[in-house]
Amino acid sequence: MDEQRVPQEEKSTIWAAVAIMIASFAYWLTRGKATAIMPIIAGDLDGMAFYTWAAMLYNLAACIAAPLWGKIGDMLGRKKVMILLLSLMTAGDLVSAAAPNIYVFCVGFAICGLGGGGMQATYFAMLGDLFAPDKRGKYGGTILMLSSITGIFLPIVTAQIAERATWRYVFVLTCVVYVIAIISVITMIPRSQVSGKSAKVDWVGTILITCAAVPFLIAISWAGSKYAWTDPTIIIMLAVAVIFLVAAVIYERKHEDFALLSIKLLRRRNYTFAILISLFMTSTLTASGTFWTLFGQGVMGKSATMLTAAAMPASIIGIFTGGLTGFLMDKTKRYKWLLILAPLAGTVIMVLFNTASPATPLWFVTAMAIANRIFTGYMPSINPLAAMAQLEPEEFGAGNGTMYFITSLGGSIYPALFGSVLNGSYSSALAKTTASISKQLTPAQIKTISTSRVLVTPASMKSLQASFGSNTELYNQTVNAVRSALESSLKSVFIVAGIFSLGAVVMALLIKEVPLDQIKYRRPTAKK
Repeated sequence: MDEQRVPQEEKSTIWAAVAIMIASFAYWLTRGKATAIMPIIAGDLDGMAFYTWAAMLYNLAACIAAPLWGKIGDMLGRKKVMILLLSLMTAGDLVSAAAPNIYVFCVGFAICGLGGGGMQATYFAMLGDLFAPDKRGKYGGTILMLSSITGIFLPIVTAQIAERATWRYVFVLTCVVYVIAIISVITMIPRSQVSGKSAKVDWVGTILITCAAVPFLIAISWAGSKYAWTDPTIIIMLAVAVIFLVAAVIYERKHEDFALLSIKLLRRRNYTFAILISLFMTSTLTASGTFWTLFGQGVMGKSATMLTAAAMPASIIGIFTGGLTGFLMDKTKRYKWLLILAPLAGTVIMVLFNTASPATPLWFVTAMAIANRIFTGYMPSINPLAAMAQLEPEEFGAGNGTMYFITSLGGSIYPALFGSVLNGSYSSALAKTTASISKQLTPAQIKTISTSRVLVTPASMKSLQASFGSNTELYNQTVNAVRSALESSLKSVFIVAGIFSLGAVVMALLIKEVPLDQIKYRRPTAKK
C-alpha cells in the first residue's frame, strides 16, 4: 500500500511545484510590467512629480501585507492565501488600467502591492513545505529562470504596446495571466500541502507599523524637494514615525507568539544579516530599474522599445545564469559567496552608471544590463533561501513574512528617498544649466521645463518646440539644459544607491554560513 502511495505523492508534489512556478511567473509580471514604460505613464497622466510614488505605494502596501499574509497562511493554509493574493493583483491592475489620473493609478498599484507583497513569501514557504533544504536551490534557480524569461519579452512587449497603442492594455493583459495562475493553484496544488497551523493575526502591530511607515515615507519623499530637511513639517513627520516605531517594537516584544514582526527570529544573527542584505540590495535594484530607465529615455533620448531591445541579451543570459546559480548552490550547498558577490557587483555597476552621458552608445546599455543580470539578478531567489536556512519549517510563515516586510519596506524607502534626491537635485541643477538663457524664456516655457516630463512626452516636446517659433538655437539650448539637469540629478541617485550596496557587502561578510546539507529538515504535518 505504501509503495502505491509514494508515486502518487511524488506526482502531486511535482504538479504543485508547477503551479508554484506559474504563480511566480505571474508575480514577476506584476513586478516588471511598468518598469520600461513608467516614464510614458507618468508623462501621459501628467505625473512626473509623482514618478516614484507608484513604486513607493506598491512596496508600502507590500511591506505591510507581507507578514500578515505569512500569519494568515499559517492559519488558513498557503493555497487559499495564494488565491487571495492573485485576486488582489488582478483587482489592482484593473484599477490602474482604468485610471484617469496619476492618483488613481497609484491607488491601483497599491492594491496590486497588497497581493504582490505576499507572493514571494508564500511560494517560497510552499517550496519549503515541499522540498528539503538541499533540494530547494534548483527550484529557486528555476524561479529565477522564469524571471529571466519574463525579462526577455515583457519590457519590449510592454514598450511596443505603450508606444503603438496605450499602456493601459499592458495591465489588462497581466490580469489574464493572473487568472490563469489562479486556476493553476486551484487545480494543481492538493489540499494535503496546506499547513493549517493555527495563528493569531497581529492587527495592533499592523496599525502601529503602518502609522510609523506612512509618515516616514512621505517625509523622505518630500524632504529635499518640496520641503527642506530641517522644515518643521518634515521633522514632525519623522518624529511621529519614530514614536510609532518604538511603540510597535515594544508591543511586538510583548506578543512574540503572534507578532507581525518576529523579534525572536530577528535575534538570530545570520537571519538578520540575510534580511539586511536584501534590504540594502534593494537600493541597486531600484536604481538600475526605475531610474536607469528614466536615464535612458530622458537623458540619452532613446525610446522605450530601443532600450528594452538593447537589454534583451541580458534577459537571455539570465535564463542560464539563474539555472547555473541554482545548480551551484544545490551542488556545493554553499551560498555566502553569492551573497558577497551580488552587492559588490552592484556597487561597481552604480559607479559605471555615473560615467554615462547623453552620447552613451546602446552597447553600454547592453553591457550594463548583462552585468547587472549576471552578478545581481539572482539575489531575489537566492537570498530568501539563505534566510530560510536559519529557520525551522514551522517558522517559514513568520520568518518569510518578516523578511519580506523589511525588504518591501526598503522597496518603499528607496523610491521615496531617490525621488527626493532626484527632484531636489533637478531643481538646483536646472537653475545652473539655464542660468545663461533663463531671461530669454517665457513664464510658460519655464513652467514646462520645471519637471523632466517634457523629455519623455512627445506631445510636450512638440508643444515646447512650437513655443520657440523659429528660434531653433534657443530651443536646442533649453532642451540640452533640461537634459543636463536630469543627468546630474540621476547620477546623484546612483551614488546614493552605491553607498547602500556597500552596506550589503558588509552584512554578507558577517554571515556565518551553515552548509545547506547540514540543516535539519522535516516536512510539516499536513492538515487532515
